[in-house]
This record gives sequence, C-alpha cells and structure tokens, in this order.
Amino acid sequence: MAYKTLDKFKNLIRLFHLSPASRTTDDIQGRLSVALLDDQPEYETLSYAWGDANDTVPVEIDGCVVPVTKNLYSAL
Repeated sequence: MAYKTLDKFKNLIRLFHLSPASRTTDDIQGRLSVALLDDQPEYETLSYAWGDANDTVPVEIDGCVVPVTKNLYSAL
C-alpha cells in the first residue's frame, strides 16, 4: 500500500476509519484519511505495531490488503 508523505510543516496525522460489520466473522475493512491536529479531530488510538510483527492477519484498507499484528486485529 502506497500513500503520500505527510507535509512535515503541518501538524498532520493519518486516521483509520473502521467500516461497520454485520457479523463478527466479517473481514475488517476501513479507509485512511489525513487530519490536521490543530482542528482537534476526535479519535481513539491503537498502535499498529502492537504485538509480534511476524504474527499477522490481513485487513483491507482503501481496497488494499495490509498485514496487521494479531493483537491489533483482535482490538479492532
């Protein structure tokens, strides 16, 4: 998955918007957006590097399959 570098002169972060699921067995899907911290956006945080980096599960982000750690997957 490729994305543009954030402007280092602005106070920007990427936010993952988790898509709703009908069942607990549905695949995890979502999209990324860029937010300006100066606008005080509402968000909750989870570390994308949480857990064993070699123990991953696929998640769909903006139509691309991205591996995330099992710990992060379970939290999502």
